[in-house]
Amino acid sequence: MSSSTLNVLIGVFAVLALFFIVRAVRVFRRKRIVGGAFNVASALAMILAAVCVALIGIGLHGFERLTYERTAAEVRFTKTGDKAYSATVRYPDGSVGDFALRGDDWQIDARMLTFKPLASLLGFDSMYRLERLGGRYRDIEEERSTARTVHALTSASSIDLWEIARRYHEKAPWVDAYYGSATYVPMADGAQFAVNVSQTGVKARPMNETARNALSNWQ
Repeated sequence: MSSSTLNVLIGVFAVLALFFIVRAVRVFRRKRIVGGAFNVASALAMILAAVCVALIGIGLHGFERLTYERTAAEVRFTKTGDKAYSATVRYPDGSVGDFALRGDDWQIDARMLTFKPLASLLGFDSMYRLERLGGRYRDIEEERSTARTVHALTSASSIDLWEIARRYHEKAPWVDAYYGSATYVPMADGAQFAVNVSQTGVKARPMNETARNALSNWQ
């Protein structure tokens, strides 16, 4: 659901709340206690609905809508030493991040949210948020004994809808699934990959010959 749709819903509920408040004042002036109380209760319900929509908007902040496979980021690697690389991550909005990674492969993780059909009809599309980027050693002993390099790709949110869905999934009937998805592929000097996200999870696709060679020689 887009932020503009959420804003419209908040506006509608606010207008309805104001309408019921005005009606409550008029009814109370006529000394109709029951009718006035009903309008007050209706106004409170509209205010509560507006607050709930606002909280949903805050919870979805940082997640991206997913209606088909799309590129969530592009990653390019520059070798800086023995099993050491600099990963440049470029996002669709033009922002760029540089991260130091160590290992043979790189791994990227994402959080996924999908909604039930009724919620989808109301405008809630499947959503994702990139979470982590890290290095990975192919040798198990090396993975155990060598310091790992892992970087967060998102900042913590005060209201995390994914975490709420995980903790209270029985009370969140509109959420169909919440899960983590990850993919890992080799690192190589000059290799460039597209990180694509679809309904089934995260995929890394080669964007140049170096990346394709790295995949073809992967053992």
